[in-house]
Amino acid sequence: QVSPSFGVDNAFTFEVFALVLSLLGLAFTVIGIRLGISLLANAIVGLSARAFGMSRRALSNFFAIIALAFLYSVLGAGSWVYDVGSSFILWTLILLLAGSTFVALFTRSPRVFHIKLTRLKALGILVIVILSVVTLPAYASFLRAQSGQYVNYQWNPAYVPTIQYTRWAYGVDNVTPADVSLINSTGPQTNVLGHVRIFTQEAARLNMKPLVGVNWMSLDTAPVDIIYRNGTEYWVSILQLVQPTYGGDTDVWRTQHLLLTHSEKILAVNAATTERVDAAKIWPLTQTPQVYYGEGGLWQSVDEVYLNIPGFTETHLANYSGPPSYSGSPDYTFDGFWRYWKFFWQGRLDFASGNYGPIKALEFRDLNNRLSNLLLPNMQMDPDPYPVVDPQGNIYLLHWVWIDWPSPSGFADYPEHNNTSILRLFSTVLTDVKTGEIRGYLYDNGKSDYVTSFYRSMYPKWNQPIPSWLGDQLRYPETFFNIQQSVYNFYFQTDPNQWQRNVFLQSTEDTRFIITPLNGNLAWSAVRLVEIYKSPSQNLAGLYVAPAGTQTGHVYLIRFPEGKTLLGPTTAESAVSTDPTVKGRLTLHPEWTIGNILLYLIDGRLIYVIPYYGTVGNLTVPVMVAVVNAETKQVGVDFIDNPNLSSEVAGATTKAINSMGIATGTQLTINGTLTYRYGPFDKGGNAQWIIGITPTGGTQPIQILARYETLTPSEVYTLITTPTPNGSISVVVDNNFTLLKIQ
Repeated sequence: QVSPSFGVDNAFTFEVFALVLSLLGLAFTVIGIRLGISLLANAIVGLSARAFGMSRRALSNFFAIIALAFLYSVLGAGSWVYDVGSSFILWTLILLLAGSTFVALFTRSPRVFHIKLTRLKALGILVIVILSVVTLPAYASFLRAQSGQYVNYQWNPAYVPTIQYTRWAYGVDNVTPADVSLINSTGPQTNVLGHVRIFTQEAARLNMKPLVGVNWMSLDTAPVDIIYRNGTEYWVSILQLVQPTYGGDTDVWRTQHLLLTHSEKILAVNAATTERVDAAKIWPLTQTPQVYYGEGGLWQSVDEVYLNIPGFTETHLANYSGPPSYSGSPDYTFDGFWRYWKFFWQGRLDFASGNYGPIKALEFRDLNNRLSNLLLPNMQMDPDPYPVVDPQGNIYLLHWVWIDWPSPSGFADYPEHNNTSILRLFSTVLTDVKTGEIRGYLYDNGKSDYVTSFYRSMYPKWNQPIPSWLGDQLRYPETFFNIQQSVYNFYFQTDPNQWQRNVFLQSTEDTRFIITPLNGNLAWSAVRLVEIYKSPSQNLAGLYVAPAGTQTGHVYLIRFPEGKTLLGPTTAESAVSTDPTVKGRLTLHPEWTIGNILLYLIDGRLIYVIPYYGTVGNLTVPVMVAVVNAETKQVGVDFIDNPNLSSEVAGATTKAINSMGIATGTQLTINGTLTYRYGPFDKGGNAQWIIGITPTGGTQPIQILARYETLTPSEVYTLITTPTPNGSISVVVDNNFTLLKIQ
């Protein structure tokens, strides 16, 4: 029995051993091919000419090839995982190696033709061979089947070191087990509810689509990314550079290489309120975005663009603010012979002959392709980069890069060997969308193994600290996170009895980036729900939480006590769709579509929040927010009367939870003067007002929504008779600044 850390401690030794074994395998293959050719030739000659000496050599070569295969297997046993029966399997291979070697040597001797075997002797030899080959593996199987010795015979020698190795290989040995108290909010529940994400990615895309405004930029296939800035979640999209097709185009080359050189628009919406937001209010942008490098579109299909060409003007928006043409350094300048060679073969003789002087070019403009050219083998980059901005207003796309190195031993994911990598988060890489400049920052993954050390030595310029402005905008890479989950869903388990009972986890829903309480403070985090492995009830078993920002790299697994019945997301969706109130509305509006299913801890209760979307005009908007108590299956709902009113959308989750009788926050008393009053407006047959109250000692009015149906007649009278802009008034409002009472 080896030590629990044997696989980890000897990982580099296994790497060297695997290299030596692969070289031996190559040599054995060459020898085997040589013996095979000789076997074929000798067999043909021996059988056709009845030359038994040649047939004897063919038979010898045949057993020699078999011996080489057994020899390779015996040598490879050095990287096996050993349990109580493995040594017997090895001895069987050694016996087969010895037997095939003996036969290969013996058949080369002419004496083989003088051996006289009776039927009895032949039968005896056959029995001895079969017993030798079968007995040892059979005994190994017998030992492995001893249930009472499972821990000593299999778990300790085989599973313990392989579990530790697999956890180390995938970097999940640093996952922190936790309970639900980790995501308890110590402050008012309004802190959580004010940040509940209502918009999904696709809903945000459809909502932003009418804002594109031009035909040379598109949102159709442009990435829509979730980001977190200044305490708020936003969906943002850098519009993709495209060319509208037209059958009468006479010079597509001119359009694609000289006129449509960059994109200039970034769209954004608040993920919690669905309010459209100017990108300049999210980031410190001082100019119109100039995106010469991006994802897909013309950045991918057109390999080069040529800039600062006399007589040609780059395409700009009407309200463009910035330099008239590209002001950065080109990737390459074509001049002299190479300019002529480049453009002559394209039929652009005016460019080739130098009519426009040296030609400045931008190349490899698709950011994914541009970065991939810099990566070594076995390096992977996040397929979902997202925008970040520095204090000077420069826009970058951030890629995470990790190492996916093949494991050199059989210790990874024993015995299935489905996950056989050494995974290391390596660096964050920024690509300037204007200049194409790439800069990397090595990530401290807490590992100092040979894989990490080798790759770090190949990127010395990236060995620099992550700037503070970037640290606040980091988030854990989703694809990497999902890979780790798929491993840790099994390898969190270290109890042999639980392992035999298949007490594992399985991920459900996609990873969502949401704002959630963490150790008493709100944190933007990657969250993914897990269910009990292959449970027919699809009950919720826990959730992974990976906080973003300066805490990026910490991963928690929150597990609920075994036996505690909590609805999984699929069951929660079913509870909503079968609720009588909701079912009636869905019957009337079959076009409503469901959004993300998100889980929050509200007032000590695990609550699913499920938004639904409809269409108003050409916009996709939230029309209903349903909530489900994961423990009691109780459903609450709020129907949104005015989806274009961001304050109503923001308060929908609170009202849905309140409909279940759950208190969600403290009330606030405001004393001051009634600065303005708009209304009444008719909403669903009830009157509403928008009022502004400037608090005593304050300078700016607070906007409040007043609903007729929640006020007494005397309160309505006070509301409509108090003079503006200086009438004194005292009111009580909820966390969404909806009027509850006039004092």
